[in-house]
Amino acid sequence: MKEDRAIKELNREMLEYYRYQNIQNKLNQQSLVEQNTLEEKRKKELLTMSKKVKKLNDNKIVSTLYSIIIKKWEAEEEMSANPESVDPFNVLEVQEWFLNKGVDIKAIRLGDISYSYGLGVSSKDKEPHSYFDIYGLKERMRWSKILLNVRKKLKEYVDTKEREAFADTVNKLVKRARDDDLFSVSTAHIKQYASELGIDILRQTNLLTNAVSTKLQKEFGGQEPKRQRTLTHSIKIEVFKRDNYTCQECGAGREAKLHVHHIIPFSRGGSDEMSNLITLCESCNEAIGNRVYAMKPKNSRAEK
Repeated sequence: MKEDRAIKELNREMLEYYRYQNIQNKLNQQSLVEQNTLEEKRKKELLTMSKKVKKLNDNKIVSTLYSIIIKKWEAEEEMSANPESVDPFNVLEVQEWFLNKGVDIKAIRLGDISYSYGLGVSSKDKEPHSYFDIYGLKERMRWSKILLNVRKKLKEYVDTKEREAFADTVNKLVKRARDDDLFSVSTAHIKQYASELGIDILRQTNLLTNAVSTKLQKEFGGQEPKRQRTLTHSIKIEVFKRDNYTCQECGAGREAKLHVHHIIPFSRGGSDEMSNLITLCESCNEAIGNRVYAMKPKNSRAEK
């Protein structure tokens, strides 16, 4: 009797166990069906949004991303020196623009394009069924081109701003050089003027020197401005009289053909004033030519 009761109890427990297992299996199957249903629903939603994204005009996207980043730079008063480092999809205003188009950019994970272009997203964070999982390499290349075009426009913007800033600096330095009546400038001039005007010239000293000198020269048609000659016949007679009609180099007198010579040549900036003029004979004048004349002491001239 006891053995029969024990067998019946064991059978009952086994029956309960299998019944419980059967219920659990049904629940697991139901949960799996629900999960598959949710996954299918998510895929359909993603596909719908992906189709909207695919219809967006590429040029419109580029222009929008570009304008958003420029506005952000202007608001922050800080322009990136390296547009290549800018990730347009990190700008918050982009999300709003896409939402206005009926597209949830976060849901479709357009940021997945970062995986192939080193924009700092870890591959561990990538989820399956992203926008690019659906449309593949062709669509990934399309968005890569969009990113490159945005960065290209940003680089053009940066280059333009830098050119404008450089031109503005050149104009300020040219104006300062004009105040000193300079036809050309050296790096020393540029450093001095930049310091006076409070301009940060960074490592552009040589570039600015060339640019300022070029602009100064262009004002005179590429040549130094012509100076007016003031040496008249009466001034020459005064020089001859002062020097007693004698060559101040060799001592030749009236018998030689005498000339009025510039001590500092006129072509080198010498003036036509009598203090820069001296009497020389024709041979001495030709021998000295266009060099600065080193006058001999009076006693050595007297000895001759």
